[in-house]
Amino acid sequence: MNFNIRKIQWSVILARPEARVAFISGLAVSLIVLLLAGILYALIALIVGVAAFGLLAYLLRRKVGRRRWLTKHRQFVEVAKRGNVDVLFLGDSLMAGWRDKGAGIWERHFESLRVANFGIGGDRTHEVLWRLRDGELDGILPKVVVLMAGTNNISCGESPQHIADSIAGILSEIRTRLPKTKILLLGIFPRGKGRNLLRDKIEQANAFISKLSDGNKIIFMDVGASFMDSNKRISGEIMFDYLHLTRKGYEIWARSIKGQVVRLLNS
Repeated sequence: MNFNIRKIQWSVILARPEARVAFISGLAVSLIVLLLAGILYALIALIVGVAAFGLLAYLLRRKVGRRRWLTKHRQFVEVAKRGNVDVLFLGDSLMAGWRDKGAGIWERHFESLRVANFGIGGDRTHEVLWRLRDGELDGILPKVVVLMAGTNNISCGESPQHIADSIAGILSEIRTRLPKTKILLLGIFPRGKGRNLLRDKIEQANAFISKLSDGNKIIFMDVGASFMDSNKRISGEIMFDYLHLTRKGYEIWARSIKGQVVRLLNS
């Protein structure tokens, strides 16, 4: 009976044109809201899924990168244990690049000096210091250390003074462990095609780093100008991405420092 009454009431209501319009409109709005809610839910699920996948990929890359980093570090520790190194190059990807873009140039200019290269791409100053404390100076007695680090610290937004202080920590570790070793401390290379904020920070950092030189055991040398033209611009022929060196860039670097390296070695 109640069902029949409700059915009659709905029939009466829907018999009115305005009621039918209102009913259909309400139904359409409800369907649109449900559709939009479904789309929004799908978008949120997609965004969360993409973010989760990106995070997972990032963590995997970091894990793989860390494993490779440790492998390279352990190789350096073994080299140090064997000794027989007079000149040690120490730093980040620019140092590591001697084994790649700088191959051949390295052999021609430095191989005869009984040299080792402990450069690892991506290293910041604190990672270089950690490596030294974790065995890369054990068993090794180089007469000269060529050190350059800090450009990755610049990329991470660290202040010029903080970068210089970090480099001072590396120098202190070397001087404590190897008191007879002389250190050729290189300024951070300029980067970017032309003048830019990063280059300004590099110049400020180099000003602080230069003060770490004592003129005897620690010699500061800034060869950055060798990579730039008279307008302070860097060619892609010298730095292919305006940060890392090409073969031509490594030739310029080798010629810029070889004389000083040999002088320190023989002094």
